Amino acid sequence: MQTASINLEPVAKQVSDVLRQWIMSGHLPAGEHIRQDAIAEDLGVSRAPVREALLTLEAEGLITRQKYKGAFVAEISLAEVRETYKLRSLLECFLFENALPRITEKDLQRAEKIVHESLATTNSDDWMQLNIDFHMTLYEPSQLTLTMQTLNGLLLRTDRYFRLQQAISPSVQHKSHDEHQEILDIIRSGDHEAAVRLMREHIESNSDEVIQFVEDGAKADPASLPPDPDTP
Repeated sequence: MQTASINLEPVAKQVSDVLRQWIMSGHLPAGEHIRQDAIAEDLGVSRAPVREALLTLEAEGLITRQKYKGAFVAEISLAEVRETYKLRSLLECFLFENALPRITEKDLQRAEKIVHESLATTNSDDWMQLNIDFHMTLYEPSQLTLTMQTLNGLLLRTDRYFRLQQAISPSVQHKSHDEHQEILDIIRSGDHEAAVRLMREHIESNSDEVIQFVEDGAKADPASLPPDPDTP
């Protein structure tokens, strides 16, 4: 088991951060049994913060519980991927529509800086975080706190799907950069309807890529994914 240091309060948050990273990186793969005593020993903490951390990760959809068996890293299904991206599209476009009248030039400059940084980075983790930062920068002016919190939970799930691809290819990086820059240009033009349409197309394009990747993995190893209820 991989080790990490836990030094500061609150301990449960640190444990959940470590476990989340292990799940996202694939160190704890889908279906892996989470043994609380082993996690507690590796991190040098008691079982109480581990239990609390697992509750947090369960709420995020990263952990599932089986009666009499314990906690497991959540499996990924095609139905879940599709549903998550549909919800993302609905929530993000809703936030974006409400944010557009309030977006300032300062917001656009901040988003543009993120776009340039995302094209320059060669680190997949940094790229994915910058990608999220770009979107959230454009949604924050909506001032819809509850919807933003709900979206954050969905982004954790889609982040996990995207990380299955292991690395961001230069073509994906450049495509995302061009689409983000186009969205900023349309915002500056004042055409809000076109901006929302571009944002929806951008999210759906990302969804198609991830769904295709998961489908390809299922075809290569049909046992790797649980049955899709949409498939007869």
